[in-house]
Amino acid sequence: MDKIELPCCMTKTKLLQTLGTRQNGGIFTVKSRRTCRVKKNAPQIVKESVYQGMKCDYSSRKNVREAVTEGLREAPELPRGVKNCFYESGVKFYEGFDGSISLAVPVVGNKPQSKFFIGGKEISPEEAESYLLASEKPKEKTKAELKELGQEIFRRIKLDNIVEVN
Repeated sequence: MDKIELPCCMTKTKLLQTLGTRQNGGIFTVKSRRTCRVKKNAPQIVKESVYQGMKCDYSSRKNVREAVTEGLREAPELPRGVKNCFYESGVKFYEGFDGSISLAVPVVGNKPQSKFFIGGKEISPEEAESYLLASEKPKEKTKAELKELGQEIFRRIKLDNIVEVN
């Protein structure tokens, strides 16, 4: 299989030009594109997702804050695979053990939208699912389950995969 090269579309500087000037609590949209992990001998699949995020710290989100205050959970720690976190212009980033830099995105608003592509041609989510590894299809928790656990929806998106932020 030929590997499709995805364009490196977002630099930290470009991202900070957009998000660095936003106030905390501001909503933004981020579009990402990445190759999926697929079964052996399956075609390469590219997933494009659009999320609405909030410029804030995960620990300040309502469910998390209340659960910590009530002693139902510990304060959030670094996510798995993260070496450290840092802020620039009020925007939170994570540095992975592999040297990659990711944007911290507390997800809000509409359900994230995803599209799948093989060779640049859009395919249905059902067709894509037949090729994807199980690790690409995690079961999402409901809002009620997240509230009970003192959690909120959160994504860590590698800068190399970010196409657009506005």
